[in-house]
Amino acid sequence: MRSNSFYNRNVLVYVGIIFVLLYFFFRFGIQAVVDIAFLITNKNPKTTTNVKKVAKKGSGIIMEPYFLDSPHATNTAQISLKGKGSPDNKIILLQQGKQTNETYADYDGNFEFFLDLKEKENNIQLQAVDPDSKKTLDSALYTISYIKESPKLEITKPTDGSKFYQQDLSIEGSTDKEVFVKVNGINVIVKADGTFVYPVTLNNGENSFKVEAFDIAGNVSTKEFKVTYVQ
Repeated sequence: MRSNSFYNRNVLVYVGIIFVLLYFFFRFGIQAVVDIAFLITNKNPKTTTNVKKVAKKGSGIIMEPYFLDSPHATNTAQISLKGKGSPDNKIILLQQGKQTNETYADYDGNFEFFLDLKEKENNIQLQAVDPDSKKTLDSALYTISYIKESPKLEITKPTDGSKFYQQDLSIEGSTDKEVFVKVNGINVIVKADGTFVYPVTLNNGENSFKVEAFDIAGNVSTKEFKVTYVQ
């Protein structure tokens, strides 16, 4: 009975340790788990201190590095991206498959890169290197489009300054593919080929319209015109 009681106490202790480690893993990350594990398994304070320093400098454990917020497209050639990785790991920046920069993650695993982008698509990847074991781990591939020019926007109907004697009118035009269009702030359906038709009802007298085309990078093209409805 005494043996069973001792065994049960040991099981409860180990279960408790596991729950503590899981809490620190989800709350503070893998490095905190490593530090707590060394503290629990080393009873000699001096030994614990020495081992803890080694764990901080490089434990051989690598977390896949990643960007915290990477845009799919941008209209600026230079951008700053912050990321997360294992503490003290070297983080290498690869653009189009070639190394363009490197830095070290800080004690909390944070790092930052300043990128120079080329027009159109930029393929970007991160690589983590543990300073002690020299193990490496690549991140997922990021694709960022640098779009410099504003989207095309043409209004085919009506022409600016036209007069109409019927109240119903359709605004017709075209833009680039994958572009959003608004007429006086209201979203318009754009077809796959970039054309759009937006029906409106004219008020008596002069009517003003503002058509805007937005691309995924935040570029905007604008056309404004006025037409008159005569009853």
